[in-house]
Amino acid sequence: KLDAQPKDSSYCKATDVTAVVFETKVQLFKGGAALCSADLPDASSCAVSPDGSQVAVGTKSGKIFTFAVQAGGGALAKGGKALERHRGEVTAMAYSYDGASLASGDSNREVLVWDTSTQEVKKSRMVYHSSKITCLSWSPDNGTLCSGSVDSNVILWPMDLPTSKRTTLALAHKEGVRGVAFVGEKTAAPSGPTPSAKSGGGPPEKQSRLQAGRQEMHTDYKVFGGQN
Repeated sequence: KLDAQPKDSSYCKATDVTAVVFETKVQLFKGGAALCSADLPDASSCAVSPDGSQVAVGTKSGKIFTFAVQAGGGALAKGGKALERHRGEVTAMAYSYDGASLASGDSNREVLVWDTSTQEVKKSRMVYHSSKITCLSWSPDNGTLCSGSVDSNVILWPMDLPTSKRTTLALAHKEGVRGVAFVGEKTAAPSGPTPSAKSGGGPPEKQSRLQAGRQEMHTDYKVFGGQN
């Protein structure tokens, strides 16, 4: 049983460890058992590095703190330097597959990409959503970042090109994008709440099918994979 309502969680396949963020702490779990925790006021989001050696935790103040995972998950050691650039609550984070980059998004609709070795911002000016960032995902080759927002849109950001070369997938989910993930090398799949019958007329079952159709229409990587 959890002590309180979780704010966010992140799973590491390599170590089978899940980081769970509560409002006042971050805690590690494995196989349903708690391993360790560290206090952190106003925690709001988290991400575990691909090798499980680091946990990044975002806060309501806009700061990001990193924790080194020690003793096989038995302890969390807080890093000395907070990552400070966001002007709003950090609402989503994701490490790239190679662990070299950490993407973060905030309530002020901004996305940043950090270099995990230097802890400096290496890509910015990614402020093209019109509302809070809800989710982030990297392509398997680490070359493209995908962001989703309350604004119902998904934006694809090529890391080797300026932000002007972004691709926006409008209305990926009518009632807001809650999650997004790359499925294979060339397909990104957004997810969101099933619309209610009140929001568009017709039964929820029918609207759910229409929503799924819209996803398939907008998420083929061929749209942004250099073929336009």
